[in-house]
Amino acid sequence: MPSFRSVTSASVWTKPLSGALILAAAAGSAVMAQPLPEQVGLDLLTTFTPSGNQVTIEFSNDTGAPLTYEVLGVTDQRLLPPQQSVSLQNIPLDATITAVRSDNGLIDITASSSEAGQLEISIIREVNFDDTQGVITIERSGRVFAY
Repeated sequence: MPSFRSVTSASVWTKPLSGALILAAAAGSAVMAQPLPEQVGLDLLTTFTPSGNQVTIEFSNDTGAPLTYEVLGVTDQRLLPPQQSVSLQNIPLDATITAVRSDNGLIDITASSSEAGQLEISIIREVNFDDTQGVITIERSGRVFAY
């Protein structure tokens, strides 16, 4: 049995088509639980050292097309022109960022960190169908994933 964030002896895990896991407790209630990132095939982009429970992100659009992005629960959808960047400051962790090219073209995501509490994320044009991404997850642990 794969490892999960928490499992009790009275629990039964099932996996529906959506990829989320459902915990059917002994009392008959069901609770949704998300699998660990490495269990659903997320790409580990980088790791960094968080500064408290926040991160500052230098977010760049290197796709050649306008990019719509959103930090879920923190910002509204925003438009970032091609070849431009924006500094997203004091983003609380855990954070999820979505990114979509306005022309619906394919994208790839790169990430790096040069100092504690700082991330550099670039969205670039993808030319292959093998690894299209558009969602970035940043964990409190400092792991950054894309899918």
